[in-house]
Amino acid sequence: MPLAVPAQDALTRHRETQREEREFFGIDYQEHDLVFCRPDGLPLRPDRVTVESRST
Repeated sequence: MPLAVPAQDALTRHRETQREEREFFGIDYQEHDLVFCRPDGLPLRPDRVTVESRST
């Protein structure tokens, strides 16, 4: 599916941030092959996603 250039750019930046987080956490990084996760690689808690989205 084609994505607008701003969305592509945002995902590219996000991927780089995740790479940096993987390096920071090293062997403690929990790889779950997720696009969106906590900085340590663990899945986001659904209740926190809801709370965070309501606060914006």
